[in-house]
Amino acid sequence: SRGVVLLGDALHAVLPWVGQEGGIAIEDAATLVECLERVETTDGIPKVLKAFQEIREPRYKLVQERSFIQSKRETVPDGPKQEARDKKFK
Repeated sequence: SRGVVLLGDALHAVLPWVGQEGGIAIEDAATLVECLERVETTDGIPKVLKAFQEIREPRYKLVQERSFIQSKRETVPDGPKQEARDKKFK
């Protein structure tokens, strides 16, 4: 849509298991600033926003994937798997 750019969890939510939620938003903002600094006229904004998306997508997908994997490690139902996991933390 026109006139709105989403950043951080509004654009790509991350499960809270790897502590990257705020970091991703800061990375998004910094990258967006760098992209927008290259715009010479408003006609160039759509192209720059597309570049922003292409730059950020691999990073946030990696963080989402790692967060999902970590959530599976952390949320084990009570039982033998949970007990084995807990022993590793001692």
